[in-house]
Amino acid sequence: MYLKRLSAGLLRHSKALTGLAARAGGVALGFIVTVIIGRWYGPAANGQYALVTQTAMFLSVMAVGGLDLAVTREFSRGAASGLRVQRQSLALVYLQAFLIAAAISGALFLAGNSLLDQLGRQAVPQTALATLVAILMARTFTRIAAAVLRSQRRYIFAQVVEVILIPAFTLLVLAAGIVRTLPEILWMTAAAGLVAALTGAATSFGNTSSDQSAVRIPMKTLWATALPLWGVAIAQNFAEWFGLATAGAATGLYGAGLYRVASQVSSVLGIVTLGLFGTFVAQMSEAHHNHDRQRIAQLAGAATRLSVVIIIPFAAALAAAAGPLLSLVGAEFVAARPLLLVLIIGQVVYAATGPSGLVLAITGHARINLAITISTTMAMLGLAPLAAREFGVIGVATTLSALLVVRNIASLYAVRHLEGIMVLTGRYAALQ
Repeated sequence: MYLKRLSAGLLRHSKALTGLAARAGGVALGFIVTVIIGRWYGPAANGQYALVTQTAMFLSVMAVGGLDLAVTREFSRGAASGLRVQRQSLALVYLQAFLIAAAISGALFLAGNSLLDQLGRQAVPQTALATLVAILMARTFTRIAAAVLRSQRRYIFAQVVEVILIPAFTLLVLAAGIVRTLPEILWMTAAAGLVAALTGAATSFGNTSSDQSAVRIPMKTLWATALPLWGVAIAQNFAEWFGLATAGAATGLYGAGLYRVASQVSSVLGIVTLGLFGTFVAQMSEAHHNHDRQRIAQLAGAATRLSVVIIIPFAAALAAAAGPLLSLVGAEFVAARPLLLVLIIGQVVYAATGPSGLVLAITGHARINLAITISTTMAMLGLAPLAAREFGVIGVATTLSALLVVRNIASLYAVRHLEGIMVLTGRYAALQ
């Protein structure tokens, strides 16, 4: 009987699980790239690679953070009404994303020497700035393309564009022996990103129309949703980048390399959780446009339960295999095992508190979400460096994990108080 119910539940969420499997595959491919770099060059090289790629990814969030979630929410009007979205609306979104990314790239070139000094001029390749800009542009477009594809209910292909194509292409080039040096690997990562960006952008136009009946998405409405979410997206991604930078500042490139590998392994859980939650975003957005709070609550509850069912056994297996898994990258990386265990615990607790922040944003409380995120980010700026000085990289990991959980619990309370939606149980109680 239990197996029947479990099978029925899994079948009901087959799209979410398939999208989740695609995202997990992308994470696995990315880890294989890390293994190769670690085995060829050691922890310091992993620190170098991470500093360049993570900085580029953080800057891409500065370019489109908030806009991508706003695109998924607002472009879902097409799916909710059974019509296609106007092609011009999509073209305008890509144009605006390009202009923002280009402005950031221009600022990078103007402040290039200062940036290289911050990253550690001797720690990164001489071509780091150019590759950083190329990765930034590519990531900007893959994020937007994936957001559009999710709004079109093409969840699996959205995951392929956002997380699979880049590591798959990079790994293919590495396996073929075409590149060997770290600068070459960085250039191939940038090239892979451009391939993914072009693929996603071209495909996203396939479900749009230039007919008069097509749904027009006003840019004013889009930006009204995006702007409050911008700070949330930047603050959330800043935590990952700041953790790496703080670890590097406290312990050098070697410590940054260990932190990066532990963070990357534990991020399998975080990416799986966010990937799973992300597949529910478009459905919750449709329910929001239909003013169906009960449906939003049900979807949030389903996302939470599914996340717990998948994450807890996965986390237990990951913790048990931590030592052997880290040794795959190299014997020196086994020292990161305690760090990895702390990060795993944080991800499990985060998953168990559900997609509270997403529900808060979707239901029109992006500013509350922003206030919560800024508060925990300010706490991180003060506490993480202090923890690094006292306890090293494990102090950084503990601080960031604890603040991640605090942020989600605060969002959980806010969405219950403001909307009557109980994310953990999937119930809705109309406010008086």
